[in-house]
Amino acid sequence: MLGEARKLLGNDVRLVIGWFHFQGQPRFFFSDKTLKSWIKGEKKEKYNIHCWLAKGNKIIDLTLVDTIKEIDSSMIDGNLSYVDSDIANQIGIKYKEKMSGDEVLFKIGLAR
Repeated sequence: MLGEARKLLGNDVRLVIGWFHFQGQPRFFFSDKTLKSWIKGEKKEKYNIHCWLAKGNKIIDLTLVDTIKEIDSSMIDGNLSYVDSDIANQIGIKYKEKMSGDEVLFKIGLAR
C-alpha cells in the first residue's frame, strides 16, 4: 500500500490514522472505544478518521489542505498544497495519532 511513498521518502514511512485539532476544535475525532470497536469488526457506513503519512515523528499530510478547504476554504491558505510538521506548527494544527502501520486500514475494516 505504501510502495510509491517509500520509493520517494524511504522505507520508514508509515500510514497513520487519527484526528487533528485545528482552530480550537477536534476534527475527525474518534475515541479509543470507537477504535477498539472497529478492530473487533464493527463496521460503519462512514468512518470519521483522517489519514496521513509519517516518517519518524515528522508529518507528511497530502490530503489535509483539501479536507480543510471542503470544510471552509477561508480556514487555510489557498496557496498550500500539503501540510508537514513545520507548516502544522505554524498554523496551529495538532495531530493525534491513534494507530499506524501497513495494514491499519484493513485492521479497522476500512479496506479489504
